[in-house]
Amino acid sequence: MLRTTLAHFDEHPDAWSAKQPVATAVGALRDHLATFERHAEVQADSDTEGLTEEKTDARTHAAGLLADLGRKVSAYALTTGDADLRRAVDRTAREWLRMREADFVSESASALTRTEAVLADLGPYEVTPDDVTDARAAVARVPTLADDRDNVGIDHADATADLDRAYSEAVPTLDRLVPSLVDDEDFRDQYALARRIPGE
Repeated sequence: MLRTTLAHFDEHPDAWSAKQPVATAVGALRDHLATFERHAEVQADSDTEGLTEEKTDARTHAAGLLADLGRKVSAYALTTGDADLRRAVDRTAREWLRMREADFVSESASALTRTEAVLADLGPYEVTPDDVTDARAAVARVPTLADDRDNVGIDHADATADLDRAYSEAVPTLDRLVPSLVDDEDFRDQYALARRIPGE
């Protein structure tokens, strides 16, 4: 609607350009349209869906690594009678995935720290330092991606509010000035029609 309205003014400058209040309001409309377009761009760029999917994939990957590692380490814990180690590591990928995110991060940190403490004894179970490093890196990605997603969500909400504000400020003045100051009846009628056309 803003584009259509501005195009109407641009097509008929003789009808309004000598009316200073109208000319000022049209200039303001141009500024609002530029703001509108900038915020629309931010809004389009700040879609969280892809980030949410990436975070889900990252957590699934981390849970799989933890479960694979946990099977080997829990076998060691059973053999040595280390009940605390077994409790820390003996979880399926599904169990890791069902945890709240904060619990996932803290519980996985505990499991990996306990695994590192006995790493020298885990050679026969085919657990390597790289296994622990890879699992730790995969876990570390999860909260980082969550933060990215949340920050983008905030940007999206701000952009939506700014779009609404730009629209509400752009046209009320012209809605009052055009019928009052513009003598050209056809121009006034076409302005009213342009204002009703949906879209930008």
